[in-house]
Amino acid sequence: MRFENLKIGITVLAVTMLTMMSQAATYRQLPEQTKAALGATHIVTIEYSDLTETNASTAQSLTNIVSIPAKRGVQGICAVLTQPFGGGTTNITSIALKVGDGTDDDLYLSSTEIAENATEEYFKWGNWTFNSASTTIAAWTNATGSATKTYLTNSWTYLNASSNVVTNSIVYMSDVSVALTPETGTALHSYSVSQGNYVYTNTTPLKFTFTPTGISGLSTLTNGEVKIYLRVLDQGIFK
Repeated sequence: MRFENLKIGITVLAVTMLTMMSQAATYRQLPEQTKAALGATHIVTIEYSDLTETNASTAQSLTNIVSIPAKRGVQGICAVLTQPFGGGTTNITSIALKVGDGTDDDLYLSSTEIAENATEEYFKWGNWTFNSASTTIAAWTNATGSATKTYLTNSWTYLNASSNVVTNSIVYMSDVSVALTPETGTALHSYSVSQGNYVYTNTTPLKFTFTPTGISGLSTLTNGEVKIYLRVLDQGIFK
């Protein structure tokens, strides 16, 4: 009887271990001390065994790891490659990782190299996008033919504050209207920064996309682990 119980116990343990091995990807909340140090609240851990695509040079997207409930905001903090992806007889020369959602697949993390056969990136900050625009100013004149002034509000602009003429000398932030006397043909530059964050109004799964290059599929990988740090906030904490 004891022997039978022992066999049952060993069988249950083996099944549990196999289940854990097949469900390596995790999403969990970080300890308070780590939250304070990193500015992240949650961590997603993905291992090579989570990647099962057998076709060569074919991307695989994981969308069953994290679902963000409505009325929560998400910000991508960083990605840490704890072990490059590769090993065995795999012939994968590159694996690009992106993190986003079904609408924007690199909202939180832009393309990041994680393959050991490439120049892997062991650490990468979450997505910050620097946007710029440029417009060439034509001759601005009033009814009498003399140069007139225009106004810019709430924009980042290259200005020469002393002469009030558009130049490429300094960056000036304007919260109020600023009078300018533009020179014909001068390029007026504006800049904005967009951060990888979003507030969801409906429950939305996050999307982790792995895009390989080479003659082997992702399923041939025998090692690899990456951790993605996220900041997930519930509006309730502000009440």
